[in-house]
Amino acid sequence: MDEIRYRVAVVGGAGMWGRHYLRTFSQRDDCDVVLVDSSKERAKDFANELGVTEVVESLDELLLSETPDIVANILPVR
Repeated sequence: MDEIRYRVAVVGGAGMWGRHYLRTFSQRDDCDVVLVDSSKERAKDFANELGVTEVVESLDELLLSETPDIVANILPVR
């Protein structure tokens, strides 16, 4: 039986709370993760640290090419 895989976009994944979500999803065997964050350098650094190979700057950019199964939209609470 084929394993079900989920395409997960973590929006704001390079921020304080987003990092927790990105780490959790990236550690799951059934998830392929893309990090979505406008902080380009910080996002790339953190993605490299976790082995996430795909980074885009905006959700609009991602949605032009695909529709993820899950979108975790992590926004600041201030």
